[in-house]
Amino acid sequence: MDCVIKARIVKKYGDLFLIENELGGIALIPSKELCNAMNKLGICIEGVKC
Repeated sequence: MDCVIKARIVKKYGDLFLIENELGGIALIPSKELCNAMNKLGICIEGVKC
């Protein structure tokens, strides 16, 4: 998969991940939707394989 943007997990809150991209944007993503979001949006998250 080609990365449109790279991101990293900042913190985990229950089943939510706080994600920060390389431009400083943040998002809360449910753990069960993490791979779906990565595939649909072209996000590569450090340490996450789907």
